[in-house]
Amino acid sequence: MKLHLAFCSCLFFVLSACYYDKAEELYPNNYNQTDTSAATYAAHIAPLINTKCMNCHNTTAPILGDYSKLKIIIDNGSFNNRVMVQKNMPPSGLSISELSKIQKWLNAGALNN
Repeated sequence: MKLHLAFCSCLFFVLSACYYDKAEELYPNNYNQTDTSAATYAAHIAPLINTKCMNCHNTTAPILGDYSKLKIIIDNGSFNNRVMVQKNMPPSGLSISELSKIQKWLNAGALNN
């Protein structure tokens, strides 16, 4: 009986140690740091907006057709609230790397560069 209990205990500890984590979730500040250090609108943000947002926001408000329209919702705070705080836009979600690119760009002033 003691042997059975010891075996079950060891099995529990061994199996509970087997799990898979994503590095970007464990280390969000260090993941792809070089990839996000110089996020620009033209190289990083515009392609991200085009692939993740334009399926809906080319006809649904807010319309994100170009930088000037995007800048309006950045300036009024709704972009940061929905994308960075609530994280409910886009509905498909963004990766940690994509969120990092956006945050770096916003921190740099959300320039049209």
